[in-house]
Amino acid sequence: MKSEIILNFRNKFEEIKKKIKKGATFNEVRDELKTLYVEVKDSIDELIDLLEEIKTTTLRLKSRSGVTDAYKFVQRLQITDVDVTTFIEKGWNEIAKGNYEEAIRILEEVKEKAPDNTKVLNLLGWAYVQAGRYDDAFPLYLKVLSLEPKNTMAMKDIGYICYKKGIYGEAIEHLAKVVRIDNNPTATLYALYYLGLVYLDREMYDDAISFFQKALEKGPNLVEAHYHLGIAYEKKKEYDKAKESFRKVIEIAPDSKWAKKAMERLEGD
Repeated sequence: MKSEIILNFRNKFEEIKKKIKKGATFNEVRDELKTLYVEVKDSIDELIDLLEEIKTTTLRLKSRSGVTDAYKFVQRLQITDVDVTTFIEKGWNEIAKGNYEEAIRILEEVKEKAPDNTKVLNLLGWAYVQAGRYDDAFPLYLKVLSLEPKNTMAMKDIGYICYKKGIYGEAIEHLAKVVRIDNNPTATLYALYYLGLVYLDREMYDDAISFFQKALEKGPNLVEAHYHLGIAYEKKKEYDKAKESFRKVIEIAPDSKWAKKAMERLEGD
């Protein structure tokens, strides 16, 4: 059963979403969103502190009484780096196969034993994102950033969630920060790609093209960037460049879903 605190936060968020559905603009709900964001983050920080106190108290009990039930309890909580790596690999494999709910089950299991492992939290968050469960992913990324404020993998995924929800200003803010910090090549690569998607959605095609090209400078084989670069060129009626991008997708990953989509664009001409 969810705690009253979580239910309270959820109810506040649902009220904000109702206002948005009724036509409220971002500016009209911005202060409410910021306030709720801060409240949730502060609660996460407090819970993390409480968890550490519980662990410390348990260890003190163990030291007083030797090998007791408390010690056994601590042993059950412990998990080795090898175990974590194994769970992460299993989670990645399920995500790669599109089995997102199974990945979530596996990664939730290891999160119980390694609640502060940012690699687990990031990957679990991504599994939730792939399953379209953005509200479940968001607090995981907030916790990652509370543990590692410059974790750009979490930042770029928050940016992606904002993009998927159509909150473009927030998306640009988070993704641009990832690019500025530039401490993780993968995070920077995808931040540039996601920025391209944001500007493509906003019909700012020159900006979209620029970001897709920057992404491809860092990752020449990022097929989804080639594909959306082609879409951006199509929107600008630069059809020869669009075809070149679609053919590149097919050349790089002929069996991928992106190649299938690129082939459909070429056949549609």
